[in-house]
Amino acid sequence: RLYYNSVSMTDFCYECLPPLVFSLSRLERVKFDNFREVLKKVDVVSDYSKNNMEVLKWAFNSVYTRAYADKDGQGSDVTVTPVGDMFNHGTETDIEVYFDEGKNAMVYTTRDVPANSPLRISYGCPTNPSFLFARYGFLDETSPATFCKMMDIPKTPENVNMGMDFSK
Repeated sequence: RLYYNSVSMTDFCYECLPPLVFSLSRLERVKFDNFREVLKKVDVVSDYSKNNMEVLKWAFNSVYTRAYADKDGQGSDVTVTPVGDMFNHGTETDIEVYFDEGKNAMVYTTRDVPANSPLRISYGCPTNPSFLFARYGFLDETSPATFCKMMDIPKTPENVNMGMDFSK
């Protein structure tokens, strides 16, 4: 599986990002770098796996992009919930996920969902898609602020002076 998030970016990719997305993406990359450092101290993982960047990126992304906290994303307990981790992202959500005292995941719909429709939860704040791009590698086209991330801003003296030159 291919991932297009910040962990999978090259240095050149980072240089092409707008400043806020660059900053968020670098923070995400630090989490991956910390994962690699901790993994070096684990004896049960083979040296091949520890030194294979593609395997490490896949393993990290397979867990990290599927883990989530409570409804507001502020919980201290982060979990991966089989099947539940495959819900799609949506600005308008269809379901809520919560955990009971026994740490069992409970999922319910918040509205009537037509048959064969995707079930959607929010992966993050819809007003600023930069986080979604840094962590998950996509821009939500239904998000109110996505259009400005997708604009092709020409490099003109006026745009550079306003700090809108992302062509570095």
